[in-house]
Amino acid sequence: MTIQNIICDIDGVLMHDNVAVPGAAEFIKRILDKGMPLVMLTNYPSQTGQDLANRFATAGIDVPDGNLARVPFGHPEGYYVAEANIYKNIINYLIKRKNGEPLTADDLDFPDVETGVSGVKFVHAVMKSGDNDSKWVEVE
Repeated sequence: MTIQNIICDIDGVLMHDNVAVPGAAEFIKRILDKGMPLVMLTNYPSQTGQDLANRFATAGIDVPDGNLARVPFGHPEGYYVAEANIYKNIINYLIKRKNGEPLTADDLDFPDVETGVSGVKFVHAVMKSGDNDSKWVEVE
C-alpha cells in the first residue's frame, strides 16, 4: 500500500508560535515535490486561509493555496484527542514490538489499514462535496 494523502496538524506539529518546527519545511517540500495531496489543518477558525499562508511565509515556507484548512467552530478538539489516542496506541505497540514484550488487546487498539482506507475515502467524498456546492456524494 502506498500513501496517497497526507493530513497534518499545523499548530504544535509544523509550527510553534509562528516558527516552523525543525524539519517542517523539508517535510512539506518533500511531500509537495512528490505531488502527494497534502492538507494542513488548524483548529483556530478565526484565521483565514491568507492568515495561515502568511504564517507559513513568515516562517520561510511556501505553501500553495488549497493546502490549508480550518476545523470549524464547535468542538474540534475531539479530532485532536482521537488522533492523539491513536498515535499513543501505535507508538506503545511499536515500542513493545521492538523490545520483544508481549502484546495485549489494549496494545492493538488502533485502526487497521481497512479502517484507514475507509477514512480516506470519506475525506475524499467530503472534499468532492465541497467542490460541488455541498451536494451529496456517495463514499466510494
